[in-house]
Amino acid sequence: MVSTSYLYKTRLIRCKESRRPCEDRMLSSAQPIARAEQTLEMIGTSPSLKPAATVSTPMPPMSLKGIVTKVGVMKKTATVTVSRWVLHKQTGKRIERSKKYLTHDQNNILRINDEVLIRNCPPVSARKRFTLDQILRSPETQHELTHKDAATLAN
Repeated sequence: MVSTSYLYKTRLIRCKESRRPCEDRMLSSAQPIARAEQTLEMIGTSPSLKPAATVSTPMPPMSLKGIVTKVGVMKKTATVTVSRWVLHKQTGKRIERSKKYLTHDQNNILRINDEVLIRNCPPVSARKRFTLDQILRSPETQHELTHKDAATLAN
């Protein structure tokens, strides 16, 4: 008879139902891979095919319209808040939901309260996934233009 400590060391633990060694506990480091391949063959899929979750597909082009809420804290970065309206499930009232996106601003031209169009792009940094596409409306530049027009009319 072999001692139980020897059985644990050699990974030959006996099953309770029978006196033969359990196959599950006798696996070496290479055997789980072979067993997984056998399981895949029994199911009918080949191990060479990757699951759909691991295949990376590029994001579809997406553009969002929002308002610049924070500028100047980080270089070439602006925070754009994009708002949307949803209906409450129980009351049926409209609720405004918003989300903030860090946006890449290559030339640092964005100012607070600018209305912009942002477009998704490959990651620029850990949290930046959007880039500035177009400035739709800028209150500061409109304010400056009206003052310039008033000054030229006064002269």
